[in-house]
Amino acid sequence: MAGLASLAPMIGATRGAQDVVEEAVAGKRAPYATTYARVADSPLGRYWFTEAQRRTESAMQRTLRVADVVAALPSGAAMPVEERSGLRMELTTAARECREAMELLLDLHGSSGFAEDNPLQRFWRDVAVGTRHPYFTPYIVAEDHGRVAFDVMPTVSLTL
Repeated sequence: MAGLASLAPMIGATRGAQDVVEEAVAGKRAPYATTYARVADSPLGRYWFTEAQRRTESAMQRTLRVADVVAALPSGAAMPVEERSGLRMELTTAARECREAMELLLDLHGSSGFAEDNPLQRFWRDVAVGTRHPYFTPYIVAEDHGRVAFDVMPTVSLTL
């Protein structure tokens, strides 16, 4: 549950960043020193934006699948370690997808997105910090997943 509770606001922040960047991309923001009148005129600009959308949607779908599994568990039932490891891997992947989407969005928007008065900066900071919650420590989650796959027990994470 800790991963779900931590990840949900990160997906929301990534979607908020998409709204900010979509307005800039579709508006009069032009890529610096190009012949384009706006970012949306660039085929790769449009592709990067849709790639950010795809990664955010993938993070949402992964998170919803994990939530469905957790919600379907009978009260007090124990989940096998293999399944817990797989679900944790899904949530860690979703966190990574949020960060990847945010990076694409910031690249499209440009450095002014980091200005303190720009809402994009707050979304970026929230995603950058939140997706680094200890629950999502990717190298530990991957190590545990490998231990479970090869039956090298115990796992190293105390939360698995």
